[in-house]
Amino acid sequence: MDATNLYGGSTARPQKLAISPTPPFSSSSTTLVPATDVAALLNPSPDALFESVDAIFALIENAIRTGDDSVVVASTSAKQYNALCRERDARGRKFRLFYLGTQIRILIITVPTKSHEGMHYLLSTRLVVQIAQMGLNESWSSSAAATLAGPSNSGGEADGNILPFPARAGADQWPTIVFEAGYSQSEESLRAKMNWWFQASNHNVKIVVLAKAFPQTLEKRLKIEQWQERSVEAVRSGATATRRSTAAAGAALQPTCLQTINISWAGLVPFHEATLAQVADRQQYNVVRAPLVLEFGLVFLRPAVGPGEHDFEFPTEFLQRYAARVWSSTR
Repeated sequence: MDATNLYGGSTARPQKLAISPTPPFSSSSTTLVPATDVAALLNPSPDALFESVDAIFALIENAIRTGDDSVVVASTSAKQYNALCRERDARGRKFRLFYLGTQIRILIITVPTKSHEGMHYLLSTRLVVQIAQMGLNESWSSSAAATLAGPSNSGGEADGNILPFPARAGADQWPTIVFEAGYSQSEESLRAKMNWWFQASNHNVKIVVLAKAFPQTLEKRLKIEQWQERSVEAVRSGATATRRSTAAAGAALQPTCLQTINISWAGLVPFHEATLAQVADRQQYNVVRAPLVLEFGLVFLRPAVGPGEHDFEFPTEFLQRYAARVWSSTR
């Protein structure tokens, strides 16, 4: 397919770039990861070309039968995307759509399988519980679909999201934090979504959390990434900077992975031989680089006040339970 991607380059699939390891997250500072060519990470490999709306529904039904949670469709026009949206709503279907503009013309369809939904729901629920514990139940909202229009007739529907109230009151407001999950969905697909949230929102989205499963691996690995934007200059320098020095006014911003947490099976028996009770036991999982820490100020767009408000933390024990819940759902 001879087209251009979100950055104006060729859609020819580039060699994948590895994201450099990041140190544990600090509430006061973080060492920014070395610069990477983000454009090279944002070309999800398509499963099919857009032929017709009925053909797309057939692809979705096949994904349901095989347990896949994603279908990526290339050569999709804005007209075809809008027609699929209308037909989905008319049929009362629940799959989510992500259209990456008229240049790249990629449509990512999320099929809400049990495993997929658990991966983002458990994370967003943990955040909501902590918000409630701070007495802020009336200070946030969440868009059921988060269908938002971006540039070039693009549009996205988040797996999970939070909007602070009243700072982001109104139907056309962007969330401050978005959760996106992928069970069989590729990392390229997830990162393409991540980049869209930052760019299409004109940087109003502050945090994107990606949760990716690797069901084909023996250790049944889960990976959680926290992405924020940093100035290109700061990322290239690799300098230590406070989280609030995202960029000087007018400086170019680049999505940057600030945290990568890996959770893997560590039982005494191989995963495929484990009983359901063993799979559901949180102590059978090993967590590297916990905790996940989300900054209060970026979620609520104001500083934390008093001892009751603080950054949101997802400790090792929670992440072990998270893995146990996700993999138990596959049994």
